[in-house]
Amino acid sequence: MHEPHTTSLASWSCDLERGLIRGDATLAGWLRLPPAQLTAGIAIEQFLEHVHPEDRTRARALVTDRDAELELELRLGQTEGTSRRTFARASRIAETHLAGALLELTGDEAREPRLMNIRSDRQRSRSLYLETPLPICILEGDELRYTLANPSYRRMVERDVVGVPLLEAFPELAGSRTEARIRSVYRTGEPASVVEERTPLRSLDGTLDEDRFFTVNWEAIRGDTGQIIGVISVGYEVSDQVRARHMIEQARTAAAATYQAKDQFLATLGHELRNPLAPILGALQLMQLRGDEVNERERKVIQRQVEHLIRLVEDLLDISRITRGQLSIEREHIDLAEIVSRAAETSSPLLRQNRHQLVIDVAPGLVIDADPARMTQVVANLLSNAAKYTPVGGRITITGARDRSEVVLSVEDNGVGISSSLIHRVFDVFVQANPTPERSHGLGLGLAIVQSFVVLHGGTVEVHSDGIGRGARFTVRLPRAGEPAVVRAPRSTPRVGRERVLVVDDHHEAADVMARALQLLGYHVQTAYDGPSGLAAARTFAPQVILLDLAMPLMDGYELARQLKADGHPARLIALTGRGSEADRQRSREAGIGDHLVKPIDPTWLASYLSALPAAP
Repeated sequence: MHEPHTTSLASWSCDLERGLIRGDATLAGWLRLPPAQLTAGIAIEQFLEHVHPEDRTRARALVTDRDAELELELRLGQTEGTSRRTFARASRIAETHLAGALLELTGDEAREPRLMNIRSDRQRSRSLYLETPLPICILEGDELRYTLANPSYRRMVERDVVGVPLLEAFPELAGSRTEARIRSVYRTGEPASVVEERTPLRSLDGTLDEDRFFTVNWEAIRGDTGQIIGVISVGYEVSDQVRARHMIEQARTAAAATYQAKDQFLATLGHELRNPLAPILGALQLMQLRGDEVNERERKVIQRQVEHLIRLVEDLLDISRITRGQLSIEREHIDLAEIVSRAAETSSPLLRQNRHQLVIDVAPGLVIDADPARMTQVVANLLSNAAKYTPVGGRITITGARDRSEVVLSVEDNGVGISSSLIHRVFDVFVQANPTPERSHGLGLGLAIVQSFVVLHGGTVEVHSDGIGRGARFTVRLPRAGEPAVVRAPRSTPRVGRERVLVVDDHHEAADVMARALQLLGYHVQTAYDGPSGLAAARTFAPQVILLDLAMPLMDGYELARQLKADGHPARLIALTGRGSEADRQRSREAGIGDHLVKPIDPTWLASYLSALPAAP
């Protein structure tokens, strides 16, 4: 056999981590690509498009399969008549990098094994190393003197090092882990590698840059007789990537800390706002129970504003729970008509205030599998939103119908409408239509809460408006449940004179107002203003129900509950607190507290709630 005639040699490398093929100007000419494009790198699949279809599978294996043959004949070009015959060879020079040569062939001897004697041809290999875009250097002898540094390596280290010993070129590496690894490879022949290792290097002006990171692979070079004569280093700098990732991680950590601080602030704010709201709402209910008609108009004004403030607090806390992914729902089968009725009752003060005409047309038997409280809030928020943006005397319509496997609820108004620039953002947090200092419509949380609750139920919500002054329609779609709704028996009236209730709260006014309101409703009530006093009162007063605050000095509500349980006290324990997170509720359950109610609580509602509890012993 005769040696084939070779016309040219092209070098290439593959970055598996980024999925890129790079090559020199010769290879770019073969592929008819701009040299700069191939130097920067093209996608592996893009490179394979230039390989003959019959050779693509083997070519793909060459660069992606660790066990594939690293030498093969390869045709570049789409057809037999226009393809270029080459012999490809690859070396795995790092965990995620390959480098190799493509030797153009002519003659019929292309498959002769000895034609690719590049393995033992050091000069040919050095030519390849010099042309590859991956930074490569060779250090030889006991001094580890640079005998080769390709242009990519010299650009990376910002100096010409050929002919210079390692520690003369980089004195700062003396005694470093980098020097130790290179000398270990030279001494033992065992390869070594690092990934994103910090390696301080001095710049040309003498400044030590301690934030430089490199991924490098070192392997031993052996002479003709097998003895180790040097070390080849193949690697690249990853400082920019590492710094960028560190910045992202720091930003993420800072954001997490900010979110945590925000959530803690909202929880604290909710607790601190709920505490003063509780006695205010209780006092208003007390005035109503006493039949005080002298200041009835003023009382109703105060009550409406207090209820509005309560809704704002609840919206803030709901958004906090949503953003933390801590919102939970308790599903049951319920008729949509019942949900709409509850929501209409909740929104009735605002509707009456603006003299809106509310039309409800909900078909019977539209059963959904939903959390009644959350879904009532969805409809109430949509009603409140319609009322806020509909002029006095306007019309609001609620319709409910079945559409195949879905229940469709629509809330439509003839109000101010929504502009095309705003309609795609109405469900975002804190977004309001045309907010001004003189005309505010809350915090802009209601529709964001609507969307979150609906999605949590497996449904969708959409908005439509023909523009400013043309009203708006919100449409909620929910999966239809397959069984009829459970008919709920009405709660009985309070058992006047039969319940003994102990109220334990360090907020004196809140405790006193709640006690007086429950007394007017027919309950025997005693108060205590801290944990130890509550424990003593429970032993002497023998209450059947204990309403206890949780955040109290001396002995908090959790500890009080545990001691009452340890005493075997039979009273029903109900937390009446400003803290309503899931973690707080879990702590209540663990302490043996049967119910966890969040302030402020309407005393009349509480009396109804107590009347529905199992009969006291």
